[in-house]
Amino acid sequence: MNTLKFKSNVAELDLPTLERTVKYEMGKGGLPRNRPIEHFKLITDLQNNIQDNTKLEAKIDTIYTSERQAMQIMHDGDKENCPIEKYLLQRIATKLTVDDKNKGYKAAVGISYTDRGIQVAFGTHVNVCSNLMVWGPNFMSTYGGNKVGFNIMMDAFDDWMKRFQEKRESDYEIIKALQNREVEENEMFEVLGRLIHGAERGNGSKSDGSSLNVSQTLRLIDNYETERQGKDKITAWDITNWGTNNLKPHLDGGDLTSIYNTTHKFSNVIAKHFLEDINLN
Repeated sequence: MNTLKFKSNVAELDLPTLERTVKYEMGKGGLPRNRPIEHFKLITDLQNNIQDNTKLEAKIDTIYTSERQAMQIMHDGDKENCPIEKYLLQRIATKLTVDDKNKGYKAAVGISYTDRGIQVAFGTHVNVCSNLMVWGPNFMSTYGGNKVGFNIMMDAFDDWMKRFQEKRESDYEIIKALQNREVEENEMFEVLGRLIHGAERGNGSKSDGSSLNVSQTLRLIDNYETERQGKDKITAWDITNWGTNNLKPHLDGGDLTSIYNTTHKFSNVIAKHFLEDINLN
């Protein structure tokens, strides 16, 4: 790969290509407190931590980068053909998937590294649609209302991986409950109304924790109208999949700053709404 090809403000690359881009410390003269590590090193450090603690392989999924905040350093040529080595990428997102050969779903760690800071999430990866579900407290960010310091984040992640099997069992309990929870049409309209109200009230800021913005909620409604045709029943698991299927890097203009925060909030909103007996703390 010689340059990045952006579509809908998003380009795809792999780790060796990411390592060829301009290092933030070199391009900016230092690393900020909210992300005191290069993006490629964050990915490999988390990958190594997973493998050391679980003895399982952690595979790097597609790495996405946003055209927003993608700077071309000392390049005077055609902007469309900027060499990889001249790009300073400030917004990237990816997943590390871990196949523990258990019940058909892989574990996954979502990683977002942007100009705002770092987000890390642990959850379950649905292979057929590449969706990520994140329940309970399995999300951390170095920015926002509940931000943590980078060193605290890395220590907490190490603890997560030491409790890998415990977290996997908790996720499977939630998945089974969602799959068994049938949703009536009036219940579906109730949760959609709640999501729309929250999105409009927050005007996309998600200030009330309702998770989705207006565009994402409308896409969920479209999915519901399409997918329910011919189905004998709809479950809370279906709704979770339809919602998270809309939370992909290319669908929101390559923002990447809230992709895993939104995934975490939406997963929990649906689980809390339909599963009264499940502990998400």
